[in-house]
Amino acid sequence: MRTFGMENLLTTTEQRRFDFLELLVRQGGWRKITEIAEDLGVSERVLRKDIAYFQEFFDMVKIDQSSRGIRIILPHNVGMFSLSKKFLEYSDYYQMLEYIFFSGKQSVEELANNIFKSVSTVYRMIKIINQKFKHYDIYISSNPVEIIGNEKNIRSYFYQYFTSKYNHKNFPFQDLDDSVFIELLQPLRDHFDILYGFSDFNNFKISTYLELIRTSGGHTVKITSSRLNEFSYLKDLISNTALITTLESTFKTKFDEQLWLQIYYSLIEFNFLFDTTCLREDKSLSKNTSYQFIQLITGITNIQRTFHLELINTNELILAIMNAINLVNYRPFTISILYDKNKNFIEDVQKIAPQFVDAINQLLIKHFKTFDMFLDETEKYVVVYVVISQWKNLMPQLLKEAYPVTIGVFSIQSDNSAEMISDVLRLHLPQSVIISPCQLMNPDIHFLLQNKMDIIITDFPTKVQSSRLIYIENMPNKQDFENIYYAFNEVTSERITSDRKTIE
Repeated sequence: MRTFGMENLLTTTEQRRFDFLELLVRQGGWRKITEIAEDLGVSERVLRKDIAYFQEFFDMVKIDQSSRGIRIILPHNVGMFSLSKKFLEYSDYYQMLEYIFFSGKQSVEELANNIFKSVSTVYRMIKIINQKFKHYDIYISSNPVEIIGNEKNIRSYFYQYFTSKYNHKNFPFQDLDDSVFIELLQPLRDHFDILYGFSDFNNFKISTYLELIRTSGGHTVKITSSRLNEFSYLKDLISNTALITTLESTFKTKFDEQLWLQIYYSLIEFNFLFDTTCLREDKSLSKNTSYQFIQLITGITNIQRTFHLELINTNELILAIMNAINLVNYRPFTISILYDKNKNFIEDVQKIAPQFVDAINQLLIKHFKTFDMFLDETEKYVVVYVVISQWKNLMPQLLKEAYPVTIGVFSIQSDNSAEMISDVLRLHLPQSVIISPCQLMNPDIHFLLQNKMDIIITDFPTKVQSSRLIYIENMPNKQDFENIYYAFNEVTSERITSDRKTIE
């Protein structure tokens, strides 16, 4: 199950627990613990101890046990990516790595004292980290202790680490008013037609802090300072004396031209295209980039026609793909710390549309070969993920072909009551949903439970508790639609990740 872009730092026990939890999450339903033990190559007794560990330390995890086996129950907004944060939080290796990142240069003895480890243990942990990160030219020196090596890789790794572990609720860096970061983003928003979501803003904050911490510690990425003059949209920013005073007071460092280059390094260095006007204005593109654009748009259009799909944001999609390819060796999403969201997402989509995913893979392989690029498996997953996630309304189209959701509307009232409710639902639900009205002579609960519909709607109350069985008193109101949308999303999610679920 270890498919990470970089060797992770989990111990053998932690890795086994991670694999166990991932298996439970992905299987969804009941499974015999003996079968799971065989898959993981451990004893049933070991897994039962792991279950006890999860119940004690993972408050969002509930593992049911019965004669049918075991299954995991999670809140609707918790998945494996959320659970992986706990492993980062409890890992001694990741805690030490994070402590070194923030604390800067120190002796091994000082580090050992601060993290409550023996000196010999710290030396051993440093040796293991260096062995695992050697391929990426990242090291922890021991005299003094600090993180050194390829600065691009270091920043890439810690960007992914912090975005994997933290969110806006537990931001790891010192407090600084959001207005400062809004000002740092404003030149890009003014110059280009960019809409930033909340997660984008949070990631920008992490990126900015990371650049500042590394630069103020004397670690810089080599970049030609004269290139700053090419970016007119930054000139007002670097002359904003009030902002610079705030930043210098907070970070205790001088904000000169070199520091601004470090903050905006990835945008300046990696041919980043901000909006679709960059694709349409020949002067802004090199011949190589223009050729890449033509190749990609031709390939994507062929895939669209082959699979009879609608594509309404062609330029935006190509822009996202080209930026992903340009940035894939740096950030923001190339290294998988513990859980490769991109890979698992693509594997799930492949279950419902294998030929489509294969066509995207073949297009990218051809593209990389044409332009003499090399991307490893993890990096390729990044680009494929971008294609699927940025292709507007793609997933509903794929799901429509693979798994149309069915809704049964059952009425014991007038002859046309079920039909009227169905007509209202058709106005508000995706066209892929199959809605079937049915008139009942009496409220036959047994008949409803034996029905093969994904979602059942009735105009009479029942004692059955299920998110898939919804009672509507008259015509659907706002709360009714919220219940229906919740059930619909639940069904479509399970269509990707597990077998069809019936009302229990």
